[in-house]
Amino acid sequence: MISNSAEAAANLGDFFMEGGFYWPNRDTDHGCKAHNDDLKASYKEAAKLIDSAVQAISYLKSTPRPFIFRLKDKWNWDRQAHSMLSYFGIEISKDGGPLPASKNNFDYVEMIFNQMQYGMQTDSLQIFRPPPSLYCGADSWKYYGPEDQDPQDPTRKINEIMSGSGIPKWPNGFWYFKSNRIMSPQQTPDYNAFCGERVAAFTLAGLSVITFCDWAFTSTVKLLDLSAAKVSDPLLSPERQSLSYLWVHELAHFYGNYPNAGSLPDQPAVDTNGNPLTDSSGKQRVTYGVSQVLNLAKNNANAASRTAEAYALFSLAMYHSQFDWALGSAQPFGILY
Repeated sequence: MISNSAEAAANLGDFFMEGGFYWPNRDTDHGCKAHNDDLKASYKEAAKLIDSAVQAISYLKSTPRPFIFRLKDKWNWDRQAHSMLSYFGIEISKDGGPLPASKNNFDYVEMIFNQMQYGMQTDSLQIFRPPPSLYCGADSWKYYGPEDQDPQDPTRKINEIMSGSGIPKWPNGFWYFKSNRIMSPQQTPDYNAFCGERVAAFTLAGLSVITFCDWAFTSTVKLLDLSAAKVSDPLLSPERQSLSYLWVHELAHFYGNYPNAGSLPDQPAVDTNGNPLTDSSGKQRVTYGVSQVLNLAKNNANAASRTAEAYALFSLAMYHSQFDWALGSAQPFGILY
């Protein structure tokens, strides 16, 4: 029987096994040996965040809003229900459960968090897909052009690998590492586009690969301190930008991009009125951080329920249960909606 807690069972080494051994323990070829202890501890902590999110969703699904004379219970219900609205755009009925217009998105969010919790509880996946791989850094990926020999079959060139329709499968070549091949629109023969500037981690869900970049270990705290949160603190203040928060973000990608789940990317960011947000060069931004998630949830609940950052922020808010984070900052007990 599976317990209701992922934290008690979560074991990084058991989940990310490749060919019977724990690849991240290497110190070469994208091994994570230098960061192994931090990754294992933060993976355990991520399980606590996921448990907190699953418990909140289960509670809201079956619990009506408490009566006014039960002020603490009512505040607790409000902080969870309004966080669902703020981060996912999902409206919860005062009778318990989502309003009809929010049911599909509620069910989707519940499914993704349940998949995360199941993976941590059992160190396994509920559907068939490549075994999960965990790497650190992206420098060992190598580019192979159309005229190069296939690294897995030197008897043929890359441009001789055909798709089912009889056309070259890799007309522009691919980036290759450990039997994994990829060539995305962002990649060029000289740039693999993985661990770019200010990129902490990335997930290649179709290959079952999660990678932490060097910036993850210099830009985040290793573990959370619940006592550090103070009234009016922003949810993503430096002491809460943790490796466990990154884990939940990447696991949302990991579980949200496979058959039956559709797609769970980093959605295009919008402003408070729902207009596209672009950078100084005119390039569309993607949704990161509290304000951009709140904007997305306000304007497009379908997109908010399918953007990885919302999962990380909601779980972080539910874990820090001593405050109401629905507005993006710590509000104490006593404020009722």
